Amino acid sequence: MRDIKTYLSVAPVLSTLWFGALA
Repeated sequence: MRDIKTYLSVAPVLSTLWFGALA
Protein backbone atom coordinates (compact mmCIF):
# COMPACT_ATOMS: atom_id res chain seq x y z
CA MET A 1 0.00 0.00 0.00
CA ARG A 2 2.89 2.33 0.79
CA ASP A 3 4.28 1.90 -2.72
CA ILE A 4 0.95 3.00 -4.18
CA LYS A 5 0.87 6.15 -2.04
CA THR A 6 4.46 6.91 -3.02
CA TYR A 7 3.62 6.48 -6.71
CA LEU A 8 0.57 8.73 -6.43
CA SER A 9 2.67 11.41 -4.75
CA VAL A 10 5.46 11.20 -7.35
CA ALA A 11 3.37 10.71 -10.51
CA PRO A 12 2.27 14.40 -10.81
CA VAL A 13 5.89 15.57 -10.60
CA LEU A 14 7.10 13.05 -13.18
CA SER A 15 4.21 13.99 -15.48
CA THR A 16 5.10 17.68 -15.24
CA LEU A 17 8.76 17.00 -16.03
CA TRP A 18 7.81 14.64 -18.88
CA PHE A 19 5.44 17.08 -20.61
CA GLY A 20 7.95 19.86 -19.95
CA ALA A 21 10.61 17.83 -21.74
CA LEU A 22 8.30 17.14 -24.69
CA ALA A 23 7.48 20.84 -24.91
